[in-house]
Amino acid sequence: MTTLIRDWAAERPELDTWAYRFFASAVELERRLSLVLEPTFDQLGIRGGDYETLGHLRRAGKPYERTPTELSHLMFLTTGAMTRRLDRMERDGYLTREPHGSDRRSVVVRLTPRGITMTDRVVDQIVPLLAELLEPVRGRLDDFETTAGMILERLDHID
Repeated sequence: MTTLIRDWAAERPELDTWAYRFFASAVELERRLSLVLEPTFDQLGIRGGDYETLGHLRRAGKPYERTPTELSHLMFLTTGAMTRRLDRMERDGYLTREPHGSDRRSVVVRLTPRGITMTDRVVDQIVPLLAELLEPVRGRLDDFETTAGMILERLDHID
């Protein structure tokens, strides 16, 4: 039990904190796994958010491109934050911004060969690391995905 839940139980014992326990555990898991990945990003000279951007482009398939708006939606970033990230990553040679083929007013973000190489280098390092860390729950992945899917479906209906 996390300190947060233990503290609430002491202060407000009448609260049924099962949902808060779930939420706090998910947040802590994400935070700690992200911290474990940071040394890999540092070693390769990129930021975690940069890798997220590279990954979204790489997984789009050839020609490895998406619009800035698509990227900002996928990563829950404001357009301003996305623009700053893309500016930096373009300066670093990981991507280019080019005119959209069918709409002269918009652009697409496309991975460069350097961006593809970096994305693959990161994936080759973090996938085995995560597999090692998460091995104890490998046999329960289907249950986890089912549970997460049910929650995400409920969240999709909230606006």
